[in-house]
Amino acid sequence: MEKDKLLSEQILNGNFYEASKLVNGYDFDKFADFITELAFNKDNIFIYDFICYLINQKEDDRLHSLAYDLMCHPFCYIKDAYKTGLHHARKAIVLNPDEVGYKEMLLFLYNVPERLISKQEATKIVQQILSQDPENECVKGFLKHHFQ
Repeated sequence: MEKDKLLSEQILNGNFYEASKLVNGYDFDKFADFITELAFNKDNIFIYDFICYLINQKEDDRLHSLAYDLMCHPFCYIKDAYKTGLHHARKAIVLNPDEVGYKEMLLFLYNVPERLISKQEATKIVQQILSQDPENECVKGFLKHHFQ
């Protein structure tokens, strides 16, 4: 708990180097949950900026996925947040093309008001996902809402 408090203080004060040293001891999933909760509770863009700092240190598909989550959920009200999320989703896919969840992120962006991916691209993504996971629930719901 003390480490979480120190990490949040370092991030919110823009001390990214110090914060990055603290991250080394975290399980990634717990770290992602912590960052997401911090973003919802503090509403401070430095949190996203810190994830970008980490990406610049060592590009990683999971960090891009976390950046996507931040921009498409707690920070979605910021102008062009979904477009920024799209960038991170595409980078995550380039780094780990077999991860179905990253392709599902793109389908979410078909649903936003800006409709950031075309119907043609959405169809292609659906086919890719179904070739990997024929029973994918995300795709089933997507098809039910958009292609029937």
